[in-house]
Amino acid sequence: MERTLDKLDAQAEKRTLSLKQFSRLRWVFVLVTGFAVANVGVRSLALTTTTLPNPFVAYADFFPGQPASAIEARGFSCPSNYNDYQPPTGIYCTFTPADGVFFHVAVVLFKGKIHQISFIMHKNTLTVGDLELIFETGAVHKFPHTAYFALPRQRSFAIAKTIDSDGRFSVYLPIWNIAFTENALPST
Repeated sequence: MERTLDKLDAQAEKRTLSLKQFSRLRWVFVLVTGFAVANVGVRSLALTTTTLPNPFVAYADFFPGQPASAIEARGFSCPSNYNDYQPPTGIYCTFTPADGVFFHVAVVLFKGKIHQISFIMHKNTLTVGDLELIFETGAVHKFPHTAYFALPRQRSFAIAKTIDSDGRFSVYLPIWNIAFTENALPST
């Protein structure tokens, strides 16, 4: 009888150890889950509370599809149009803003419409991540020095050129040039 009681005591000790192990595993699981939920919550909060002013709003009148006459009021400089000759690629006009994010703005006019607008940035003013926040969409194609954005609301797409890349794409890469072009290529 004593042997049976010893066996029962040994089995009870084994169960107690397994319950202790189970309790430890449960606490580890609760802690890991808590950290994961906190991490997701903080990231979501950071993304929803980050607001970045859209520097392109001031140039909305010059985006692709607008009439070429829209650039006259801003003081764009266009080359002379000798004998009504229009190059097959369009007329290239430029503007240098006095202040702001952009160092230089250029438009390409084709058949009386703005076909493309491009912006050269001042150093370290916008990153790929900033563009994703402004456009409210991620880049559709990402390469070490270029990010492509599809912008269906504007019926255009954007090509952003980056600098300081070590061969890997990152949302922290600074932008040096961004061009907006109509979805459709101009017909000749």
